[in-house]
Amino acid sequence: MRSEREYAMGHLPEAINLPHTHIREYIEGVKQLAAGRPVRVLCASGVRSYYAHRVLAQHGFDSATLDGGMFTLVEAVRDLELATGAFQPA
Repeated sequence: MRSEREYAMGHLPEAINLPHTHIREYIEGVKQLAAGRPVRVLCASGVRSYYAHRVLAQHGFDSATLDGGMFTLVEAVRDLELATGAFQPA
């Protein structure tokens, strides 16, 4: 849910980056990737991920987002190790 630049600067390991503006057109792909598991969405401050969470919930996903996004996560977990680099699809 973050921009390509934000994602490349640091993301959770194994995170998949999909801009919130494209979530509806890739909903079937998200279903395949989720494979019935809960989906957690995250952006820089929580706004974009909130919109994505709403779309996912409307499509029946067990979805959640972190209020405050990466800013909150990095502040709360000071020793959090983030992966870097662009998303490389499998």
